[in-house]
Amino acid sequence: MLKNLSACVILRVPAEEPFLHASLSSFRPLTEDLYILDMGQHAFAERFAEEYGARVVRVHDQPHEAAMLNIMLKEANKEWLIWMDADEFILEGHALIGELVQDGKTKAASVRAIHFEDPVSTFDEPRTYRLLNLQPDSRFLGTIDPQLVLPEDRGAVVDSEIKIAHRAYMQDEIIIQKNHQRVKNFSRHLEEHPDDRFARNKLGYYLMAIREWGKALEQQNILIESDPNDPENPLFMLRAATCALSLNDSELALQYVERAIEQQPNFSDAYFMLGTILVRYNRLDEAKAALQQALERKAKTPYYLLADESMSTWKPLNELAEISRRENRLLDAVRFLERSLEVYPTNYRTNLMLASLYKQLNRPEDAKKAYQAAITINPAILQKKAVKP
Repeated sequence: MLKNLSACVILRVPAEEPFLHASLSSFRPLTEDLYILDMGQHAFAERFAEEYGARVVRVHDQPHEAAMLNIMLKEANKEWLIWMDADEFILEGHALIGELVQDGKTKAASVRAIHFEDPVSTFDEPRTYRLLNLQPDSRFLGTIDPQLVLPEDRGAVVDSEIKIAHRAYMQDEIIIQKNHQRVKNFSRHLEEHPDDRFARNKLGYYLMAIREWGKALEQQNILIESDPNDPENPLFMLRAATCALSLNDSELALQYVERAIEQQPNFSDAYFMLGTILVRYNRLDEAKAALQQALERKAKTPYYLLADESMSTWKPLNELAEISRRENRLLDAVRFLERSLEVYPTNYRTNLMLASLYKQLNRPEDAKKAYQAAITINPAILQKKAVKP
């Protein structure tokens, strides 16, 4: 046990309850000074606190992220503090935490955030500082995107190999509840700071995440119109097009996409969306041309508009495969899907599409392999009505 270490679990939403045991248990080998920062008046927090000998600190009104983190720093009783969300747990690094706390040379240590089933995959920021030597001037600044301010006169900042594992990415209910909370936080922030484009960008993004398409479209329009020269406007136009499609307004979506391409002619994702909209209108030749442009312009797309490099390749290929299938050019469809799997081999939907095409082409062994690959990637499809070879 480390007598000079406090540990905090941040409880944000009710859906995190099933994971509190794992979170608090992973702190047990380190310290007995545990507390739960309860941001939602959750009745079950007291039960867990009693079981683990923890204190509950209730935050009655959800503050901004930096304010919440500063409350956490203030409540810590010891020289050192380590913290994580209630849907996380320490996967590796208990011994390393002890070494860092005891060596007296460190003021902060980073933590690698990983997927709890796949230690190779990282989420959010690859490294975030979660182990902190508390000093009077240690604090978080900012509101939406808090920055940790550390004293300059004592100790080093260490990139450690402590690993904290996320569970929320596999739990839809946690994601939904957190996104609703984020919408609430960003909306309140914008009431006080209406010109904060970063916050408005985040609000629009999370409104889309909870499928509030009309409200999300309104935020995209504010971003686009309030600064016509913002180089990120093509991205906001594409999000606006997504909202319009979800509101069954393909014509409006097409207008947004055309505006995005006009402002940034090398925006590959805009050509991809143009292709998908043209497919809806059964304008297949134009759709194919747009999708080919999406593939060709990927390398020229400005980095700040390119969300995911592999996505910008496999999505147009899959759409081209679907057009080829419609036109009964099954071999071409297979070739597009095989290229798609070279880029994104763990896409189970692509494997299912291939299995169906192989079956139509009377290639039962290939169909069986593709289907097996799909269920290996996602065993849950066995419970769905997937086409078996």
